Amino acid sequence: MEIEEINIRDIKIETANLILRPFKESDIDDLYNYAKVPGVGEAAGWKHHESKEETEAVLKVFIESHRTFAIEEKSSGKVIGSISLEKSSDIYNNRGLGENINDTGYVIAQDYWGKGYAVEALQGVLSYAFYILHLDAVTCGCFAGNESSKKLLKKCGFKLITEDKYVTPQGAEYDACYYAIKHLDYGVEYSSNVEKQSEPAEQPAEEPKAEEPAPAEQPKEEPKAEEPAPAEESKEEPKAEPEHEEKK
Repeated sequence: MEIEEINIRDIKIETANLILRPFKESDIDDLYNYAKVPGVGEAAGWKHHESKEETEAVLKVFIESHRTFAIEEKSSGKVIGSISLEKSSDIYNNRGLGENINDTGYVIAQDYWGKGYAVEALQGVLSYAFYILHLDAVTCGCFAGNESSKKLLKKCGFKLITEDKYVTPQGAEYDACYYAIKHLDYGVEYSSNVEKQSEPAEQPAEEPKAEEPAPAEQPKEEPKAEEPAPAEESKEEPKAEPEHEEKK
């Protein structure tokens, strides 16, 4: 699928503990609070933020591109990370993955590592990618030394496609592992609710839905992608993703 066809502006994905929704300007403090922590960005291929102005520039890209979800913790209402859908690297070409493929990458705030949130967010995005967008495959890359991310991807059904070099925006070269999961292989039963928001992304995530003609006994909601919640993973690190500076 051409990346221009993906627009998450009016999309909200709800999982057991998280809400994935478009970023808004009021997320600046939460985004800066995790992006400024040394080691968070570096594990994903970008340098941690040294000023709020840097975060503001990235947030603007997130809002205007309509490709990156804010990961909001339900219990606190805080944005604790991001997860995106971007154009897949050419390294996946001619790998039997189909025509419509996109790449995903995520970052989780360090204070929330080890809670299973990365798996939960990734499963929510996979439900959206396969059952709403009808992609053929979703790809994902990580640094070769990032064992937590490799275990996480395997837990979610991704298979190793190849190993190669990855050059960061700063010019550093690392060994990287490139994974993918096909729609046809996506069989885990994990519960997430994907719906369209009735208001622009800048409005609160919980928005009333437009009324639809349906029998009274039928719930008025968007289709759900049903899949069983994965087991809690061990302490995880944010993963490396070659295609977008902030999406990791």
